[in-house]
Amino acid sequence: KDELLARVEELAQEVDIVAVELQYEETYFPYPTASQVEEFRELREAGADIVTGVQSHVPQAMEPYGVDDEGGPGIIVYGLGNLFFDQMWSWETRTELYARHTIYQGRVISTEILTGVLEDFAQPRWTTPEERTALLTTIFDAAPPRP
Repeated sequence: KDELLARVEELAQEVDIVAVELQYEETYFPYPTASQVEEFRELREAGADIVTGVQSHVPQAMEPYGVDDEGGPGIIVYGLGNLFFDQMWSWETRTELYARHTIYQGRVISTEILTGVLEDFAQPRWTTPEERTALLTTIFDAAPPRP
């Protein structure tokens, strides 16, 4: 952990954007664990602009950061959910997020969250408007309180 944080601090001084993807603890809940929140935020504080969890089998909460936030604009996405996966046994494990980041002049200026659902074992499709609303409501409600 200390080595990763030190490397993020170094990179933040050398490059425009630092993006970290983590295979953290596998989970089936939209709520990030307390240790996940703590450690993902530590990466953000060390200089990561984008922190993304790729371990969760269901989409998890997000924390967007604006230009006035410490560290400037960026985002933490605690978990993207299953992508091209075979867990068809629940709606939650069939849903997924795609984070499309727009970077301009060395800054993250936006992150668009696209939503999908798996059909027939690993065949993704876009969510319907109703499905998208339900999915985003779930992950927005799961967001941890900001310090």
